[in-house]
Amino acid sequence: MSARAQREAGGAGSTPAPPWLVMLLVVVAGGVSLLPDAGAGLAYQRDLIAAGELWRAITGHFVHWSHDHLVWDAGTFVALGVACELRSRKRFLVCVVASAIAIPAVVWLLLPELELYAGLSGIDSALFGLLGAGLVREQWERGNWAALVIAGVFCLAFVLKTGFEMTNGGTVFVGDLAPGIVSVPLAHLAGALAGVTAAVLPIGRPSDRSRVSSKGSCRARLRRAQGGSMPPESKTRCTSHATRPLPARDPLSRLAERTLAELDESSRRADTPTRGERLLRGLELAKQWVVRKLRELFQEHWDIGLFDLAFGSVKAFGVYPALYFAGLAWTIPVMEYAPLNTQLWTAGYLFARGQILSQLGRRRYGHTLNRLDEFRDRALRIQPRDARSIHRFALDSGERCVRVRRSRFRAWLDRLRGRPPEPNVLLQSELRALISDQEFLFRANPLRSNAYLYEEVLLRKILSAPGDRRKLLARLQPEAPLQGERRQLLGVIGETTSPTRARVIEQGERLAAALRQQLGSGFSAAALALRWIHWSHRCRIYRKLAELEVLEYQLLADLLEGEMVERSRHLAPIRWKRAEIEALIDRGAGFVERARGVTSRAKSRQLIDDAIAEAERTGLSVRLARAARWLSYGAPAARQPEPGLAVWWGDR
Repeated sequence: MSARAQREAGGAGSTPAPPWLVMLLVVVAGGVSLLPDAGAGLAYQRDLIAAGELWRAITGHFVHWSHDHLVWDAGTFVALGVACELRSRKRFLVCVVASAIAIPAVVWLLLPELELYAGLSGIDSALFGLLGAGLVREQWERGNWAALVIAGVFCLAFVLKTGFEMTNGGTVFVGDLAPGIVSVPLAHLAGALAGVTAAVLPIGRPSDRSRVSSKGSCRARLRRAQGGSMPPESKTRCTSHATRPLPARDPLSRLAERTLAELDESSRRADTPTRGERLLRGLELAKQWVVRKLRELFQEHWDIGLFDLAFGSVKAFGVYPALYFAGLAWTIPVMEYAPLNTQLWTAGYLFARGQILSQLGRRRYGHTLNRLDEFRDRALRIQPRDARSIHRFALDSGERCVRVRRSRFRAWLDRLRGRPPEPNVLLQSELRALISDQEFLFRANPLRSNAYLYEEVLLRKILSAPGDRRKLLARLQPEAPLQGERRQLLGVIGETTSPTRARVIEQGERLAAALRQQLGSGFSAAALALRWIHWSHRCRIYRKLAELEVLEYQLLADLLEGEMVERSRHLAPIRWKRAEIEALIDRGAGFVERARGVTSRAKSRQLIDDAIAEAERTGLSVRLARAARWLSYGAPAARQPEPGLAVWWGDR
């Protein structure tokens, strides 16, 4: 595809240009700071401007009074400028030029007593206004109230910062400007207003790469996105495409269809929310976001949390007090910039952990885990590597594939490095933006804790709406099916274990919802006992998945050595392990269905006793469930488990 066609398509095939304007301006500011007597020749000086040196009104923005002043202003300019220029270079340029002219004009007119002015902080405020106003405008149109609340918090922080500077005459971040130099909050306000104005002016739509160009018909968009040629299956009108998810032959497909039907029904019954209800919804979305992040931290990234806590404790209670009492308190801000920056050390910990685990794989498999992962990704066409959430659906002419990325940061890094986007790869936020039914999105938001099921439901919702379906198809390209050894490998190890994990997580969520409805609370002692029993079973499934991963790595190592897939000695153990995991999931589903029928304390007590006895017989750890049972009902009497319960937990 040509570069022009990619720009016109505006979809998966477009590559944003690097933010070279930001880098150029930062280099200029850094170069000016190296010049001798830069302040005398370039800074804003009222008497010299009145004498005819008008360039000082513009060049004064690139002069700084101290290195601390330069670091804060330039760092903020890079962070905000990169984000603004990647969104829309035209708006960024208009914002910088307008604020560079408006700020000295306001200072000249409203602060006649001010003789000197310098620094990028006013333009930084303009970029903050541009980015904040643009995000608020977009999220308001999409109805994303959680993002609006977060944006409001940042705007309030900016107002409080400016108010503090106006009342106290000092700065919040910069410690030392120069003798006799103070902050100018009026310049920050003027810059912010210039940025907001640049955001609302009809300059053109932001270069949002997640949207498809609205010019031309659906057929023309598809032709441009595919380099001028239409695939054979697209000879008919685009609106006549008959799309459907893959047949509900697997449990996850049936689960996604059932969840979609429930969400559609609740969306149809809902009334149009009032303004007050929208505010409450925004708070609810913010609460769900906090709960989801805490759950990810404690369940998936607990080691990172422990590392941050330990490292922060060592700094706060060890290193920094020692520096303070040694008379080196001035080094603490310097240490926090780089040598003892928590984010840098956490990134180093993640890199070191990944490398150590990869090298440990050499002892078990003969190859590093990184090499085995690269071999699998290359064989199964998984690019980029973090696009492991793979969803397939069928057209009348064949099958299409959508690979979903969940990390906006990695996608931003790829764009910053100039890497071209891979075909048929979407961010989860881009998939969500394709849905026009905002009520459905609000109802489906709790599903985001189960990311794979959430994406599957979103995809099915998109395919059920003609307008949303056309937008999705314009973003996708046909793929040739895997052949030969690659197809056999796909049939053995699959593309990902996410569907299995999604089913297990959904069981836990459905159990918690049923207990809240039947027992009035999901955190009573009886409810916690049942949930902890299911959690023990869930941990067993995760252990089986880890054993399956070991077998798959051994199979990949054999393939690297030249062995054929059908002749591998690990083929039968992998299939047997998958069947074992499916049996465990089915038994867990039976327990959840039994727990959903609990309507009284007596029934919950009987179910807890039977489940604890059977779980202990099959080797599950139920200490927490036994403690919760004792708190709720006292010590249990000796009894035999109810006949037939062995199908729940039996490890067969």
